[in-house]
Amino acid sequence: MELTKDVEPRMRPELRRTDALRTAGMAGAFRRIFLFALCALCASVASLNAFAQGCAMCYTTAAAAGPGAARALDLGILVLLVPTLVLFVAVLGFAIRRAAAGDASP
Repeated sequence: MELTKDVEPRMRPELRRTDALRTAGMAGAFRRIFLFALCALCASVASLNAFAQGCAMCYTTAAAAGPGAARALDLGILVLLVPTLVLFVAVLGFAIRRAAAGDASP
């Protein structure tokens, strides 16, 4: 015997969590995340330091260093990229599993 089957018919209608409320809550959360991402994008585009990534001095030094240094630079980029991607995929997988578990529960 499940407790929710016995209690839910006797609950006041405003206390019942319907699918519409759950969907509205998810839409509100999505809207907040979207607005935060949009603000972060606008702030990064407006920042003058963000455009310094292609500076001439860095490019000239890397181009003149030779093939060994270019290989080391490529390896350094991979070393920095792989843990970041693994962490991103792990957090995304956790969020998807948690959302799926939340949708399955009544």
